[in-house]
Amino acid sequence: MRIAICYEPPAANSSPDIKDVEEQVTFLERNIEGHQVIRLPYRGDPAAFINKLKMADVAWNLFETFNESEIESYLGAALFEISGMPYTGSSLAALLSTHDKRLVKHILSLEQITTPSTVREPGQWIIKPIYTHGSVGLNDYSVINAATVKELNAALAMAGKYYFAEKYIDGEELSVTLLDIGSGLQSRAVSKMEFNYPPDKPKILTYDAKWSPNSQEYMDSNRSFDVEQEIARAAMRIAEKTARVLNLEGYARVDFRVENGVFYCIDVNSNPAITQDSGFAAAALASGLTIPETLEFIIRQAAYEDHP
Repeated sequence: MRIAICYEPPAANSSPDIKDVEEQVTFLERNIEGHQVIRLPYRGDPAAFINKLKMADVAWNLFETFNESEIESYLGAALFEISGMPYTGSSLAALLSTHDKRLVKHILSLEQITTPSTVREPGQWIIKPIYTHGSVGLNDYSVINAATVKELNAALAMAGKYYFAEKYIDGEELSVTLLDIGSGLQSRAVSKMEFNYPPDKPKILTYDAKWSPNSQEYMDSNRSFDVEQEIARAAMRIAEKTARVLNLEGYARVDFRVENGVFYCIDVNSNPAITQDSGFAAAALASGLTIPETLEFIIRQAAYEDHP
């Protein structure tokens, strides 16, 4: 098959999280086996892009931005829908429903999947971006101790309209990687984030911890697959239910914080990045798959299953 890797090229002055798409493109080119792989960058002309898309059999959806906006990244899938082109990962409808983290929380709560509370009251809170992933907008000041609701509201107002607040869960952070190997999304591996931070530093994966290799936070936050079996099984079970509720397809990641035996879903990534050092690649290897095998499962799910 001809696989078109579809993405929007980042600007020269883009931040590391945006430039990462170039690394993903190269990684896919090197690891997709048995297919003809072509790059198909989107340069702001939908008609021209759709016309070029006709040369492919499957599109790999690698849109991290659309028209230079992370907030509109889901619109890349709209081009595939318009053209009738099969594409990797979740459908446009699922990408839309998981795009807004507040909406995700509402949907999950209706299905009795626990997420951190957003009912404003005094306490410890984390202020998070509504639409972006990859630790964008997260730093030490994202976690606050609000003595009053007024203080919390002031912090939210300072962050801006694209942020929301949820209760900070000071527990173990787990990530569940899911992959469709032929019978729907199934959990493949569970990892935990080990924070070797000073006691007074919030245990969160900040932007620097993820994207600044020379930072102390980057060096002091490490991924481990040494998760207690019972905890891993519980996380897998809830992650699979989360994927079903949100109609995710192909591959995904679900993150939790665990405190006092309660699993709080803190993030759902319906289109996680795949590079050599990404959590998704590490989880695939930990589950016993090679990277080419993993990518082949994703391609075949796209090629042979219609999106709803």
